[in-house]
Amino acid sequence: MIFDTLSTTFYDAELSESSVVAEPRDLRVTDVFQHRQVTGPVQGAFWLTPLSLCEPTRAVKTSNDGSVEISIGRQFEFMPDKYTRFIFERHYRRYKHADDAEIVFSELVATFQIEEATDEHRQVTELSQKLEDVLLLASFAARQRCVCLGWEFHSSSHYVRQYFRNKTLPENSSRKTIRTGDEIITLADFKEFMAHTYPMFMRYSEPAALRRALSFVIPLRRAILESDFLRSWSALEMLIYNKKRVPLRERFGKFCEQYDVLLMDLWPVVTNDGGHSLYRIRNMLAHGEYFGSEHYGVLMYANVYLAWTIERMILGLLGWRVERSTVSPANLADQYPYQTWREDRKLLTGVRD
Repeated sequence: MIFDTLSTTFYDAELSESSVVAEPRDLRVTDVFQHRQVTGPVQGAFWLTPLSLCEPTRAVKTSNDGSVEISIGRQFEFMPDKYTRFIFERHYRRYKHADDAEIVFSELVATFQIEEATDEHRQVTELSQKLEDVLLLASFAARQRCVCLGWEFHSSSHYVRQYFRNKTLPENSSRKTIRTGDEIITLADFKEFMAHTYPMFMRYSEPAALRRALSFVIPLRRAILESDFLRSWSALEMLIYNKKRVPLRERFGKFCEQYDVLLMDLWPVVTNDGGHSLYRIRNMLAHGEYFGSEHYGVLMYANVYLAWTIERMILGLLGWRVERSTVSPANLADQYPYQTWREDRKLLTGVRD
């Protein structure tokens, strides 16, 4: 709770009135239908920001009276375990504006059902934690961050809404984004990708490091270039972290060998033969080296290559073949940075380091 003002008015020696104005960090609203606690099924939905690969395909027909008719085509469902199923839908809502105009809007949700609710709040909180990992993996596949903004659920005795304030909204979260065209995994492969990689994600020996790496590699649309490069490099460091004092070149090589990560066609990470490596660029940025305007384009392409490298590393760790992604050599072949990196890295040799 974030307190704004606290005040007390004294009317006489025995009568006073106190008031508190505050903003809730997390707000829970409960409508009670009956006070007797009952067990049984609970149905609900988590409210999400847009995520292209999880969007249902639908045909929308709006009538003059404001009614909306929806026909659903493809709909993504995912079961993180045999007891949990998330169904991704778009829910339509309406409300009246101050001038009595009726507003109709929609939001992406992940619906759920608890067959036997014994402790609803604890059970829904546990579901939200599972959903966070599902959304993180799907956000990586879509190159589009998605967050949960709260939830609602209802039973035979009450209706509960939970609102979160401690969330950073992704850019363009207010838009009803359907397709971005920039996904790592195609829509045709997405369902299989999630089914294959989620168990690998859960079994990884350093899940916290992998979560941070996934979070850092999901692109920010308005990031400062130098900061974005260093942020991405942090993701690489998290993937190859070793408690022993092992040189980065050795750690990186062992990771690529262990997970069969092939990077010969990309800008070298640690090799400086023929121009600056991504590691050298990282060190130059970290130590405040100035890159002039004539090097800005090359630095931008180096940042793209670093992202492609980390995405391939994560795909390898998760056991997904790079050939079935948009960062495969075949899919990158037509992109301009992919064709010019050998010349580009030579242009940085004039920068003092």
